[in-house]
Amino acid sequence: MGTTPKTRRTRKRALRARIARETKRMRKILADGKARLDSQILRAANDPKLAVSAARRNKLYRGIRDIYAAMSADGGEWARRMVTGTAKEAFRNAAKDTDLAASWDKFSQKHVADYMAAFDPRGVKDLAAINQLATSDVRWLRKQFVDVFREASITGASMREMSNELKSRIVGPRPDWKFVDKSGRRWKPENYFTMVTRTTVATVNREAYLDAGTDAGIELYEVAGGPPTIAPPDPCWDWFGKILSVTGGQGYPTIGEAESDGLFHPNCIHYLAAVLPEEVEDAKRREQIVDDNRSDAKQAATDREEEQKARDKAELAAKKKAKKSAA
Repeated sequence: MGTTPKTRRTRKRALRARIARETKRMRKILADGKARLDSQILRAANDPKLAVSAARRNKLYRGIRDIYAAMSADGGEWARRMVTGTAKEAFRNAAKDTDLAASWDKFSQKHVADYMAAFDPRGVKDLAAINQLATSDVRWLRKQFVDVFREASITGASMREMSNELKSRIVGPRPDWKFVDKSGRRWKPENYFTMVTRTTVATVNREAYLDAGTDAGIELYEVAGGPPTIAPPDPCWDWFGKILSVTGGQGYPTIGEAESDGLFHPNCIHYLAAVLPEEVEDAKRREQIVDDNRSDAKQAATDREEEQKARDKAELAAKKKAKKSAA
């Protein structure tokens, strides 16, 4: 029982692989939906009566919303499979590490609904981001119609001229999809859903492992996953390698305190590894080794980031100079 360094490395790779698989599946849902959307708009644009027929425009709007509804349904099914599969894998890992006696069926009945309820870490429930994108596309199309009608009333354009103008507007590149989250941050959908997938897989993995370990009576956990991949001030720099407690017993900080300080933030894929009573001394030695090198590691990461910024700045300056010389 317990986890070895080899086991931790294997689980880190497995977690990254699951995130990559689930991200690929979600991106396919978005790409397929966007292809259907583009096809529907192109067909509508070739309809010469679209510019003057409210019924045909309303049909287009309904078709767009139907496509987004199908995307949302596909996303919901993807979420159910992703959450259940991730939780099951974490449960099995916890069962290997501890004296967990419960079956998966019993565990899933107790916990999986809660994981689904907390699916979106940014507070947008049930893939409502997709609905926001639908509203954005319909609003944009309506604006094109209004602008064409307004210009036609001024210039006296014919129906054919209105139709050609409308077609040129809606067949050309549409504004990039954008999604605004609760904090007001603007995302491209593929980036937003990549973040959601990465964060949700890591969160469900961690919560299911913790719930299973707690059911087995485990009190202490080690923050596993190695140093953060980005430079300070990422809060994970202060917590990776630390021993945390569920209740605050034995003098260790609690998992809740670490989370309040920023551990397990969106995009974080650090995970928990159970520390059995007979493993506490070994875990403390590992923690001390990490603590002894933490400051140097943070400084090295900061230096690498500064060096990369300097290279990027020099490259940009060189491009600007070359462009100016060619002008």
